[in-house]
Amino acid sequence: MKYSRKRTWIQAAAFALQNGYIKGWLHGSIATGATKKICTPGLNCYSCPGALFSCPIGALQAVLSNASFRFSLYVFGFLGLTGTLFGRLVCGFLCPFGFLQDLLYKIPLFKKKKGLPLPRRFRFLRYLMLLLVLALPLLTATENGAGEPWFCAFICPAGTLLGGVPLVSFHASLREAAGLRFAVKLAVLFCILLLSVKYYRPFCGYLCPLGALYGLLQPVSVYQIHLDTEKCIRCGACQTACGMDIRVWEQPNSPDCIRCLKCVHACPTDALSAGFRPIGKPVQPRAEKTAPACRLRIPAAILALLPLLFSLRPFLSVLYGVCSGAYADGLLFLRDGAPYCFSAAVGVLYCFFALQLIRKRGNPRKAGLSCLIFTFGGLLLSGLAELLLCALIQSGAGAVDVFLAFVKDMWPVFAAAGAAGGLCLLP
Repeated sequence: MKYSRKRTWIQAAAFALQNGYIKGWLHGSIATGATKKICTPGLNCYSCPGALFSCPIGALQAVLSNASFRFSLYVFGFLGLTGTLFGRLVCGFLCPFGFLQDLLYKIPLFKKKKGLPLPRRFRFLRYLMLLLVLALPLLTATENGAGEPWFCAFICPAGTLLGGVPLVSFHASLREAAGLRFAVKLAVLFCILLLSVKYYRPFCGYLCPLGALYGLLQPVSVYQIHLDTEKCIRCGACQTACGMDIRVWEQPNSPDCIRCLKCVHACPTDALSAGFRPIGKPVQPRAEKTAPACRLRIPAAILALLPLLFSLRPFLSVLYGVCSGAYADGLLFLRDGAPYCFSAAVGVLYCFFALQLIRKRGNPRKAGLSCLIFTFGGLLLSGLAELLLCALIQSGAGAVDVFLAFVKDMWPVFAAAGAAGGLCLLP
């Protein structure tokens, strides 16, 4: 069996696994079982009638827009660990909407093109989309104090195709309620689907915020495409096979790469291989000169400040409450304000030590990987401090009981952080 056909079967199996709620497809209902508490690594709408899991982008916006200023460590830990381990391998094999784009591209219509007729710098639009996904739920708020999950509400083509269209077709009440917003989403979906017939994965290359997040982690991920420079003859066969039109011999682990691995199988000299590398072993160097350290240290330092951002936001709300007289009662401040202050203190201390570590690491790629691991660790410590102190103050239970209950509820976070820390300590 050809590799492309094997990959198609893997994608189809992943699609069926993530959207296997048959009753939902038959009756237009949404699954509400325990599996909906688990995020799928690819872009798959929570409201899809067949969806058995949650969409990571939808979950991310939901926790960022939470009016109580809390966020789910599980969502951040899951996305961060997935990207650190696999990079965009998820895009190439597990993403349902990516699979649908691949099928559309196989339709024998139009002359096929790899990329939109735009300068390559327009691929950075997906990073702008990721920034808006993170910022708008934090900065905007509705009348009830919660932010708007704007990407799901106005843009997400996967949500429109797999969730909106089936539900509207099943329920007359939804058809009556569908207004201008749904019409805009249908127009966005139609444009992306039409472009996907002629151009290879336009949404993945230019707009997908999930692909942008995994792409940021791809250069330092554990799963890598390795290039043997002695075997490489620069024949261009890898670029010809690559749907994203990447010069693989120059940048085998480009953030644009969806890791479909077609280049590996197309190489006539077997110069390319893919697999997991030990953490202590550096990434296979490029054929050209390596990037200067500052190019990776600056984004590493920015990432290291994320826990401080999330821990200071509730602290600033408490400070506003103190200034406005909302915490005139000392017991009220101890119950509501102290945990946030303690969380902010943990975030500040973490950022200080993380930045010191990044500054002292001579290898920029080691600094980047250390930053990723410490970022997830900082999120975990900050949230753990806040939640434990909240539980101790608001309940009469002992510290051991509270801690055990917290571990029971948050075991996926501890598992992700433990795995990341263990990988970081490997020689």
